[in-house]
Amino acid sequence: MALAEGFSAVSPRTAPIRVEIDLIDRPLDPSIPHSAIGLVPIPMFRAAPDRRLVVPVPRKDWIPVNKTIVHADDSASVRRWVAEQLSDPEVKVISVADGEAALDVLKESHCDLLLTDLEMPNLDGLSLVAAVRDLPMHRFLPVLVLSCRHPSEFDPQHRQGVTGWLVKPIQPENLRRWVKRLLPR
Repeated sequence: MALAEGFSAVSPRTAPIRVEIDLIDRPLDPSIPHSAIGLVPIPMFRAAPDRRLVVPVPRKDWIPVNKTIVHADDSASVRRWVAEQLSDPEVKVISVADGEAALDVLKESHCDLLLTDLEMPNLDGLSLVAAVRDLPMHRFLPVLVLSCRHPSEFDPQHRQGVTGWLVKPIQPENLRRWVKRLLPR
């Protein structure tokens, strides 16, 4: 079978893929948003060995977003500062004002890293971490706490699901170094 015009074959290990419609073994999952069709990870489909996997040739102005970070903080200025420090064409930062909003985002979408403050309305940071650990798709999500309180002020059992902890004020280089370390490669 020849590839359609505008498509090229790629290795499934190097890029997101799109499977030609007539090659799909099972129907698309209706829960996938329409905007996501075309860029889905390979485990979503099982194709026979003789079937080709294709990816659309991107437009020159198209920049893929490879990593998603959810940042929960009740301070608008901190959310803005973190978004500025982590601005990168390959990173998308979703900023929310409290833990409950962060949990809603995490229930609905993929995320590579969670940054959270501790003291927020509706759902505090450590309660957010506990709730995230109960979500099967985010059980192993790296969590970085950004707080003015030191981790030793909390019982070790309460901070159990936290991957890293930065005490405010945070140096921009330190934030970027921790985020780079925690984001999956």
